[in-house]
Amino acid sequence: MATVDYPYISVDSDNVPMLTGTNTKVVEVVLDHLAYGLDADDIRRHYSYLTLAQIHTALAYYYDHREEFDRDIARRLCKVDEFCFS
Repeated sequence: MATVDYPYISVDSDNVPMLTGTNTKVVEVVLDHLAYGLDADDIRRHYSYLTLAQIHTALAYYYDHREEFDRDIARRLCKVDEFCFS
């Protein structure tokens, strides 16, 4: 399989994928897409400092690493449930 380069994605010291040069986590863009059904143009309106290329790269990164992201999202939801119901 070919190696894919994501020019707008970097991984921070905690191994969290980020949009390079921003404080925005890839998962934030992904959750807006999944939870609210937002497309790249809609997401761009919410994150006006991001380019469409950054947003499309974040979504491509998600789909290329979907299982890993879905596990992380499920983990985050469990933490919210624990916090909300404890």
